[in-house]
Amino acid sequence: MGRDERQPRTIADILVGMHDLLANPAAWSRRAGARRHDGMPCDVCSPAAVSWCLTGAMERILGSIADPALRFVLTTATEMHLLATARHELPELDDLAQFSDDRTTTHDDILRLLDEAIILLGQRPTYPTSALTSARSSRSVKASLA
Repeated sequence: MGRDERQPRTIADILVGMHDLLANPAAWSRRAGARRHDGMPCDVCSPAAVSWCLTGAMERILGSIADPALRFVLTTATEMHLLATARHELPELDDLAQFSDDRTTTHDDILRLLDEAIILLGQRPTYPTSALTSARSSRSVKASLA
């Protein structure tokens, strides 16, 4: 598959890409957009990055979009959608970093937020997802309908 075919085109693509990136608990971090293997902060698109915070994961996925106007629109829309989703349970939330960096937030909380945001969109991504994400999202959808 060519690079253009793997670029996210919708909010759903970005959310699923974030979920894939953060699926392993070791891939999630706090208080830095991204971290290297030694725990030091690094650029979210660096090849040395091995873990990301919630917004860092979003920036990593969005970094594959060549068109700056599209990247800006999808960044804004995705951030607004995630924040609105999180505010269903946390109405006082100011921003995503506040949620992601909070010491009481768990890795499962991050994945649950992404699952809920995907379900609320009611869209399918335009590019293939991992088997883990597909299975997890399917379970989440079934659970939400029960």
